[in-house]
Amino acid sequence: MKTHVRWSRFWGGTLVVVTLLWLTAAYLKADVPGSWQQLSVGTTATLWDVTWFRPGLGYAVGSGGTVLLLDKQSAGPIYVESLSLGTFVTFFGVDVYAEDRGCLVGQLGSVYCLEGKKTWRSRGVGTTATLYDVSFVRPPVSGAWRGIGWLVGDQGVVRRTVDGGFTWSVRDVPGSTLYAVHAVSAQEAWVAGQRQSDNRPVIWRTTDGGTSWSPVFVGNTPGAIRGLTGRGDTGWAVGDNGLVLRTTDRGATWQAVNVGESVHWQDVWQAPGDAVGGANDIWLVGTGGRIRHSPDGGLTWEAETTATSTDLLGIGAFNAYHGMAAVGYGGLFLWRKADPRQVYAYRADTPPQLDGDVSEWESLPPLRLNVYTADFSGYEVTYDLNDFDVRAWFAWAPDALYVAVRMTDDVLREDNTPAKPYWDDEIEITIDGPPRGISRWREGDHQYTVNPSGLVTDFSNPTWISPTLVTVYTRTLPTGWSFELRIAREALAQLEPDPPLQAGEVWGITLGYHDDDEGPPGSPWDTYLVWEGYNTTVPNAEEIAEYGRLVFVNTPAPWVEPTPTPTPTATPT
Repeated sequence: MKTHVRWSRFWGGTLVVVTLLWLTAAYLKADVPGSWQQLSVGTTATLWDVTWFRPGLGYAVGSGGTVLLLDKQSAGPIYVESLSLGTFVTFFGVDVYAEDRGCLVGQLGSVYCLEGKKTWRSRGVGTTATLYDVSFVRPPVSGAWRGIGWLVGDQGVVRRTVDGGFTWSVRDVPGSTLYAVHAVSAQEAWVAGQRQSDNRPVIWRTTDGGTSWSPVFVGNTPGAIRGLTGRGDTGWAVGDNGLVLRTTDRGATWQAVNVGESVHWQDVWQAPGDAVGGANDIWLVGTGGRIRHSPDGGLTWEAETTATSTDLLGIGAFNAYHGMAAVGYGGLFLWRKADPRQVYAYRADTPPQLDGDVSEWESLPPLRLNVYTADFSGYEVTYDLNDFDVRAWFAWAPDALYVAVRMTDDVLREDNTPAKPYWDDEIEITIDGPPRGISRWREGDHQYTVNPSGLVTDFSNPTWISPTLVTVYTRTLPTGWSFELRIAREALAQLEPDPPLQAGEVWGITLGYHDDDEGPPGSPWDTYLVWEGYNTTVPNAEEIAEYGRLVFVNTPAPWVEPTPTPTPTATPT
């Protein structure tokens, strides 16, 4: 995946269960959105790769057998567990696709795979060649995608697994040193590195599970490709001497891209894209501490400020919104929290028809919540947008705020309502009203919750809801459920005086959804995602600062008839 230094020390057996060596908190009082912060993660070992298996939870690996479990699930410190696998080999690549599934690779053919949370076992793959990278198929892929993966290394070594790393089959590509791999689908993969005959960068592609390979790119000058990534039909490759390549046809052809800077690029990360409601960001890291970012899928590029000249070797994120880590020599660990997103509330001179039908809202750009857009996740993570995909819209009038929400959810469950509605399917809408950014339990701040049956609470308390001030209309849909909510100005403010709502106001906003698919009664939800921030209960000012922004605009809502232009009744003289 990157430039590698050979090192020959090795110690340890073949079966390892993790031992916790230490737990530390990196020195970070609060996130600074939009900037790269250098954190101490308790090691000076070179870190070669980093991966995230859900927002806020991931792994970094490096020299001397370094394996770090990363936990960044609050506005405060990043917590780091250093795990001992009983070996001092250098680990160059890691990919973890679930809390208990994934693999890491390194020197002397070392492969360790997760079998349960934090439990790693050594796996034989029939080689002592240095292994540089590993990649598992990611959704959206139909069928049994989980556990299909690839690893690559010296001497053209390629291995494929279909069972999460328990067993591996030989799929070698002789004549190349392979530094990077991307698992496209169950049968498709790209591997890349350097052709040994002339030292030129090369990319190979298979569409039949590795039975055959085709060279789809060979460079004109010596060098190597160090990093690969992809989402669907598009993909990126980076390498020496400023080499940046893009494919838009699932790796069949590759085109050079000028990013405005020519350094040795070591790794690349691509966001999920707008097809799932996500961003189109591309990130590159390289020598000299260089980071290059494209916010629009590679059309334009901008340099990032990192305040380091140390070579960066790996970059990774779960999605573009929770945060991103870049790693390098000497234990270098950089963290970047994305800027809070904003969503608009449109002017509603005429109120919407409140009946639970949100079709009149759907021409507006939504706030969208799913695994690809979430800032925080709790319990299980589902990639299936048929099971968890939320869209929300907002409108305002001087006397009320209107909210419309549509949930795509393949199983609706309410077997704990009304005793514990927060254990069932439930939307949480948290409003940090004026004065914004101050932690208060009641005055101007609210956590409204809505269940499919229409139960509404404020901070889980239905008695705080006045039926004359807060009204909700719900509908059950073939694909889930929807609702429209009217919140009167008097219910929102809780402060005196109580001014009318108006364009130009900016409130804090976030949204969470509990999804309970399995039950049984008395058990909590299975999946929980939050759009912006780590919590929807406004516990403190630091976490409120992580919320998104609800911007009141003067643009009319789509159901509002345009104001006609008066026609003069007489010709002016």
